[in-house]
Amino acid sequence: YLWNFGDGTTSTEENPTHSYSATGTYEVTLTAQHCSTSDTASFSIQISSLEINENSEAKIMLSPNPVKDILHISGVQFDKILLYNFVGKNIAVNPVFEDLNTLIDCSNLPSGMYFLSCIKDDITKRFKFVVQ
Repeated sequence: YLWNFGDGTTSTEENPTHSYSATGTYEVTLTAQHCSTSDTASFSIQISSLEINENSEAKIMLSPNPVKDILHISGVQFDKILLYNFVGKNIAVNPVFEDLNTLIDCSNLPSGMYFLSCIKDDITKRFKFVVQ
C-alpha cells in the first residue's frame, strides 16, 4: 500500500490515519500492489476546519470497527449522515436513530474502507471505518 495524502506526506500502512495541518482541497491517492499487479484510486477531500472540540469528540464512538453487520455510532444523534466508499462515491444510507445511538446496516456493503460524514448543527465530523 502506498498512500499519498496530497500534502507531501505518504504512508505504507493498510489503514493509516492522517491529520492535515492546513485547510484546503487535497487529492488523496492509494496505490495497492500485490505480486506484479497494482491498482490506483484517487479522490478529493475538502478540509474546511482544523478545529476539534475535544469535549464533543470524546463522546462519539464507532463500534465495532471493522464491522460485518451493524455499525453503532454512539454519543451524539446527528441531523444527517452521508456514507462514502473509498473512491468518494456517495452511498445511500438509512440510519436508524435510537436515543444517542445511530445504527447503520453494513451487511450488504462490499468489504473495504468507508467514510462517514456526520452532520449536526452545521458541524461535520468525519470518520473512517472498515467493512469485513
